[in-house]
Amino acid sequence: MAIAPIALYRTLQDDLIDRFGIAISEDIAPEDTGVRYAAKVLQQTLLKKCADEVEPTADERALSLFIESNTRCGNWSLKLDTMHDEYLIGEFGNELYRVFNECYIDDLTYLGQLGNVGPGASVGVDGCDFYTKLFSSTLTSTSASLVRAYRCAIASQPTWATAEVQRTADKGSESLVQGSKLSFVPKRNDISRVICVEPSVNMFLQKGVESVFKHALKRTYGIDLSTQPDINRELAKRASTGCEQATIDLSAASDSISLGMCRKFIPKHVMNVLELLRSPSTQLPDGSWLELKMISSMGNGYTFPLETLIFCAVVSAVYRLNGRKLRKTRVLSRGGTVLGNFGVFGDDIICDSDLSSQVIRLLNLLGFQCNTDKTHCEVDLFRESCGGDFKDGYPVRGVYVKSLKSQGSRYVAFNRLMAWSALHGVALPETLELLGRSVQKVWVPLFENDDAGLKCPLWYTPRKKWDAEKFAFRYKPFRQRSPQLRFEDTKVVVPKRAKSRSFNPNGYLMAILGGYVNGGTIKTNKDGKTRERAPTINIRSNHVHYHRGSAYTSCWDLLPDNVLYGLEQINSAAAANLVWLTK
Repeated sequence: MAIAPIALYRTLQDDLIDRFGIAISEDIAPEDTGVRYAAKVLQQTLLKKCADEVEPTADERALSLFIESNTRCGNWSLKLDTMHDEYLIGEFGNELYRVFNECYIDDLTYLGQLGNVGPGASVGVDGCDFYTKLFSSTLTSTSASLVRAYRCAIASQPTWATAEVQRTADKGSESLVQGSKLSFVPKRNDISRVICVEPSVNMFLQKGVESVFKHALKRTYGIDLSTQPDINRELAKRASTGCEQATIDLSAASDSISLGMCRKFIPKHVMNVLELLRSPSTQLPDGSWLELKMISSMGNGYTFPLETLIFCAVVSAVYRLNGRKLRKTRVLSRGGTVLGNFGVFGDDIICDSDLSSQVIRLLNLLGFQCNTDKTHCEVDLFRESCGGDFKDGYPVRGVYVKSLKSQGSRYVAFNRLMAWSALHGVALPETLELLGRSVQKVWVPLFENDDAGLKCPLWYTPRKKWDAEKFAFRYKPFRQRSPQLRFEDTKVVVPKRAKSRSFNPNGYLMAILGGYVNGGTIKTNKDGKTRERAPTINIRSNHVHYHRGSAYTSCWDLLPDNVLYGLEQINSAAAANLVWLTK
């Protein structure tokens, strides 16, 4: 049973009125702290990203902003107003040259050996999986030289090289394209997000550059992109207890890295490769082509580490100019972490508050614009970064309900609101009853996925089933079922309405070696007969399908490591929020 977003919002307001005695406006006052502050944030965020009722102009608005960013990139020029601006730019140029001059990306064959395909779509390719992109589709590229580099890179791997010979025989040599293809993905109900889908060979080599840049980030700034979000959240929490550090967020950062700015500051040998691998233009939905004045966009394999490197260089330049040492975050061998005095993850920037105005000034000189709603430098003791929002050290992150149409999305909303209730000690019985009655009553342990069912502590879970043989509780969670390519003998069986794939035995072997293939299994039925299941590869789909299967646990109340509440709090939340089960 689907729920109207406005109905959920009004029910939440009723719960908060019961808790606070009066209706809580969404406007946050200076005196708001703790739970009251968190409750107001929850009202603001609940439907902020809900895309169930997307406005007809959402794609049009996103495209308009993208074109505006591209135009701004094309118009960028360095304008220095003061002597201090010159000092800032001088230090930034030296820092960026020092970092990139140590990046070895001149050899395209080397980049190909580091390359990968990424999880998204590619221009002219029939699927998003590793096997389909590289062994059952025509290779697409903006330059024949890139295809040659790709083939030189795989020549050292005989199995891959043989697979490429087979692919060429089945699908043809390669297809040269003009550039990327602009598309949209959901973001909010009023605006979409722009993604530029890259040609397959370009993306493969871009992922090689990504690997080099990630290594440079770790070597130079101690930033590991796989763990940096956690560090940024800890830095934001610390900063919210005082005013020593600011959190800075940028508007459309990945679409604001202008080609002109990069040509001015990035060493020529690096810039030559970045320009060779980028798409010089993108095809708009109406079929026309837009020349890109930004070096890359969302969809390009090296965009994220590139912008992270640039913003690290910005912070480092400002610190160096002011005689301040850049202290990296250190993970101690005996356990624990010593936080540094800066943090950068994409456009989430954390720096010392007294230098934040200089950081913002340098960012402006380079063509970037701060998102004033998410930039906090002033004395308000609120800081946010990488999904962590804190007020005076207290976590005040709201809950973002992205959809209410499917049962899985309502499970997610239920579990996240239950977690919010446990963390803040605010009962939301009517809201959780509305969600709970709209879904199948499938009870799952506290450590399960948010879309697996209704999470509930063991003592409050109805109809518990104990398996004495396995010495564990048995439950039946929902699991996402991805469409699959199935390999049977010498053919590839595809799901309904999916494009056919050719069978490439050496490509299949490469997919196995890369860990992309789910191994075949043998299942024994109740009557004792065995049935062999063919190996499969999961593929992406626009529609999420679920199935239920048995699972067992002897640790029902085990909490995930990343939660901020304890078992006692979730027990109290269950007692306060699940009274509707006894009605």
